[in-house]
Amino acid sequence: MASPAVAVEDLTKHYGEVRALDGVSLQTEPGEIFGLLGHNGAGKSTMIRILTGRAKPTSGRAQVLGHDVPRDLEAVRGEINLVAETPNVYQRATAKENLELFCTLYGLPKSRAADALEQVRLTNVGDLPDDARHERGRRALPARRVPGRGEDRRARHPAR
Repeated sequence: MASPAVAVEDLTKHYGEVRALDGVSLQTEPGEIFGLLGHNGAGKSTMIRILTGRAKPTSGRAQVLGHDVPRDLEAVRGEINLVAETPNVYQRATAKENLELFCTLYGLPKSRAADALEQVRLTNVGDLPDDARHERGRRALPARRVPGRGEDRRARHPAR
């Protein structure tokens, strides 16, 4: 049986007296799509920071694709990608240019960018400037994780 994609057990994160996470447990299976929902200050961003190695938990356990966070952080970082909802740095580039940038960062051929756009059926907006693709083009952002290393974890349902 495959390891869970994400496994969190009794995870806590305290910033002084503030409890950003307080005993959170969850498990997701490979290929499962899930989201973290909650009001401002509920701990969603803190959870993502811990899972991506940008923050250390106060206590509890977290695993991503079978790797302990933060102990096996290099292995985790080699398997995941994070796409911000509002990618301010990349707004002037086309979807294809954004993907080509990420291919370069991951040491992959730029031709993978066109493959990623095709996989999420967005080849028709790949070369449009940001103002022309606005909402439609933002759906291409999940494709950034397609060119990653390791097992092919395709975005099967574009966001929005």
